[in-house]
Amino acid sequence: MSTKTLRWLGILFPVLFWASVIALRTYLAPYTTAVLEATIEVLLVAGAGALFSNWVATRFERHDAEIDQRVQQTEALRQAALALTAEVDLSQVLQRVVDLSRQLSQARYAALGVLDADGGHIEQFITSGVTPEERGTMGDPPQGHGLLGAILTERRPMRVDVIQNDPRSAGFPANHPPMKTLLGVSLISKGQILGNLYLTDKFDSTGSGPLPFTEQDQNVVEMFAAHASVAIENARLYQQNQQIAIMQERERFGMNLHDGVIQSIYAMGLLLDDAHHRADAEPALAKARIGQTVQGLNEVIRDIRAYIMGLRPQRFQGRSLAEGMDELARTFSANAGMTVDLAVDAKAAARATTHQAVELLHITQEALANIQKHANADLVHVTFVRTGGRLCLAIDDNGKGFDVFRAAASSQGHGLRNMQERVRALDGELEIESESSKGTRIMLSLPVAPRPIVNKPAAPEPAPAALVACVDTPTAHTPAENQ
Repeated sequence: MSTKTLRWLGILFPVLFWASVIALRTYLAPYTTAVLEATIEVLLVAGAGALFSNWVATRFERHDAEIDQRVQQTEALRQAALALTAEVDLSQVLQRVVDLSRQLSQARYAALGVLDADGGHIEQFITSGVTPEERGTMGDPPQGHGLLGAILTERRPMRVDVIQNDPRSAGFPANHPPMKTLLGVSLISKGQILGNLYLTDKFDSTGSGPLPFTEQDQNVVEMFAAHASVAIENARLYQQNQQIAIMQERERFGMNLHDGVIQSIYAMGLLLDDAHHRADAEPALAKARIGQTVQGLNEVIRDIRAYIMGLRPQRFQGRSLAEGMDELARTFSANAGMTVDLAVDAKAAARATTHQAVELLHITQEALANIQKHANADLVHVTFVRTGGRLCLAIDDNGKGFDVFRAAASSQGHGLRNMQERVRALDGELEIESESSKGTRIMLSLPVAPRPIVNKPAAPEPAPAALVACVDTPTAHTPAENQ
């Protein structure tokens, strides 16, 4: 039913009712009812009915208008919240929050003051409705004085109908656009205020001037502020995750350089030093050492190029775990003055994934380089087997050993720390045992990666008897980091 119909019914029903009363009265007492008196009564009833019906219809119209406005604002709020989820870049999210809050509240101007880590000062001030040229003529952004400071201090929503009349107002700087009304709302996440939204001069389509912000405007902006706080927090977390990813990639890059390139260059240096000492007495052998060094440097150059392209070192790419182990054993046996005894279960090596194989080869290279530099060993046993659902690598030397606990407390080196990081990345376990004058044992184990079952799986192959010993290790000590 329309309000126009309601107005007419509000007049018609009382008039008909009173006319019925007059007719009944005339019927019961025909000589006592005057025509003029009856007419006046009907007119009075009609007027009262018109006033009442108009009041009721006006209330209904206002109520319907408020419902329509709330529906529109709710839909606008939903759209604004959805729009925020499309952004992950923090700077874009902040600007989007300001623009959307301005649209929701129908404000001429909007701003977002992002607070510093302590929450006491404005760190960033982002605006909407003000052109970059206008921003440039207004000088430095606000620092939180006047009404802006009051919102920071009082930490509650604020509505001001006339900014200039509020005793907390500190005025505007030169070239600042005139503003009259203000709505301020805080953005809160996990009990911490991230910033404050400032909305000024609610738009008036009639052109009579800015309208005061209503309680409904405040409620809508507060609901939007809750969504905006979550979006800002998510954008910050995304930014932090990106930074962490960059740091982890730098750490991986440095670890690969240390384990691959630096160790290889160190080995080349040993070859050159040996060639220098043999140059006079054994020139042919010295020449061979120099040739090996040139070949090794070419491999290092390929590794560096691969690192620059964000790839893994070419030294271990395209090679199986067994092939890579064999090459490392031969290289260190020939160039490091120590015998590397290698025992690799081929079936176990075949179960290692490409990623596991590359990491295991890096770990083995790092361990052999550490033994060469620090242990004064002349014999190293490298053993690799599979036991149940684990792959096991053990490296034993007959060197001088070291104090594991003291080394762990005082070391600044990267060798064993890199080994630990690589094993941890493989979801494996690393154990190191060492005793003075009795050598060192490094053992790691990692889970066998599952593979699709095509036929009924055969019973696991038992490891060779000579290799089973590498699984039965004593309680591990804390890994050292001095090498």
